Amino acid sequence: MAAVKGYLAEILKRKHASIKENISEIEERLGKLAKPMDELQPLADLELDELRQKLQENEITVPDLLHAFQAKAVKLYHEGNSGICEFIKEAEVQANDLAKSWDSRDDKAPLCGIPISIKELCSCEGYDSTFGLIKLCEKPAKHDAILVKALKAEGAIPFVLTACSQLAFSMSGDNIIFGNMHSPHSVEYAQGGSSAGEAVLLAKHGSPVGIGSDLAGSIRIPSALCGLSGLKPCSERISMKGQADLAKDMLVALKICLGPMGRKVDHLAQVMRTLLRPSMFQLDVTIPPIPFREDVYSGQSKPVLKIGYYSRFSDSLLIKPVPAVQKAVERAITILKSKGHEIVEFDPPSPRHALEISLQCLTGDGGKLCLDATRDEPLCDQCKGIQMLVRVPDALRGAVDAITRHRIGEPASMAKMVTRSRTAESTIKLINKVDEYRDKFHEAWEKVGDMDAIVCPVWAYPAIPNKIPVWYVSPPIIFTVLYNLVDYPAGSVPMGAVSEQDVKDALEEAEKFKKANDLYHQKLFEMQKGTEELPVAVQVVGKPFQEEVVLRVMREIEEGSN
Repeated sequence: MAAVKGYLAEILKRKHASIKENISEIEERLGKLAKPMDELQPLADLELDELRQKLQENEITVPDLLHAFQAKAVKLYHEGNSGICEFIKEAEVQANDLAKSWDSRDDKAPLCGIPISIKELCSCEGYDSTFGLIKLCEKPAKHDAILVKALKAEGAIPFVLTACSQLAFSMSGDNIIFGNMHSPHSVEYAQGGSSAGEAVLLAKHGSPVGIGSDLAGSIRIPSALCGLSGLKPCSERISMKGQADLAKDMLVALKICLGPMGRKVDHLAQVMRTLLRPSMFQLDVTIPPIPFREDVYSGQSKPVLKIGYYSRFSDSLLIKPVPAVQKAVERAITILKSKGHEIVEFDPPSPRHALEISLQCLTGDGGKLCLDATRDEPLCDQCKGIQMLVRVPDALRGAVDAITRHRIGEPASMAKMVTRSRTAESTIKLINKVDEYRDKFHEAWEKVGDMDAIVCPVWAYPAIPNKIPVWYVSPPIIFTVLYNLVDYPAGSVPMGAVSEQDVKDALEEAEKFKKANDLYHQKLFEMQKGTEELPVAVQVVGKPFQEEVVLRVMREIEEGSN
């Protein structure tokens, strides 16, 4: 990143001082506790179900649990690569109040008394939502987002805010405000984005469970790259009101979704059980009051499912997944078949057209907001690439794509998918294109029969090298943004790790691409060298408002892969 100059340098200096003060205040509180820290710290090594049991049996108190995770998070912060923005200081008061009313509180939600980490874009009163941009520092939220209010109403304790990748659009861990991040599994690779800090903190057991946001894969991608599970609900299942939204003036048709991230699928289910209760439905009456359906999640309502799958797109112009990813899908399908489910092949219709529509929806203002937001900011390489793309005049986009196609490869030719000029008429036409594609996708789904879910890749490859060229980062977004476009719930679930054979197969495929003069895929598959033992995952997709089906399939895959 370039040096920070002018007024931004002063803002950054003050923000860094504020962060230091925030951490020091938490450390000071922890240092004054009557209970020895050695007694509390082991709690942070326990999983969510164990913590819930200890609370229910009164073996620990709510403040004890909060202090244990505050101490763990502070330790990770000082080690670096923690993903932490700031601690929510008001968590102490909430924990103490909850402890006083604990015995009299009836019908406790699953996360009652449990600390939870929150991506910084989930507005918390008094705290910044920076999007990794200096100019958005020192602009604290005036109110909690509805999701945060609902969590607090049900007794969950938001205790720390986590960082997002810059502009909430990149996969890079570069963050000049809160510190750079990388994969918790290797310093050489990125953690994915944009729920980057959430993924890093959860992977390091710095929080029991967390909340991320997803516009084009921002929950599912970092979850996959960090060995976690994550769920993007459909846009009307969880309230988005009050959420910090830098993109609201640039998006067309697409909506940001808030969803859970955790180390186990059932942790995600516990978050959904906590949110899908009267508190949220009363706070936001536009959300359909559909509680969490236990009979669907357990499989009691429909024991045998019809599950479609694909391990790559049939369109040869799109990026091809590496062997580790394709084999992960095959293993997941084998697991589901062994459980008695009906398995069918599924071919998403016109995926390249879907990618084009999605990119136009993501830059509905022609990229103006992106350029305004990033002006004078020190940018990561990926954001510089985005900035360059939106700056290309419409008249030159065809020529840029032709050069890109020749020098880099077909999957990277995306300039014509983004247009700078946008009129009211063209916006209406784009909205109609979205509706038409959603109908087309639904028809393809129904044509297969009564299909309940799909299993497919999350990302084209299991690990993003820190210095990877941007043209290898943008094309794989089709695997996730497709389900933001059609607004279907989708989740990511781990499927083990990259094996030596996976890497060997990738290098053999690279030689075939070389002979076929496919330089793009040759380089991509050669990048798999050294990725052994890094996480690999699959994506599970369900019909709208069928998050419980998605979670059920994810859980069965998780059980079969362990």
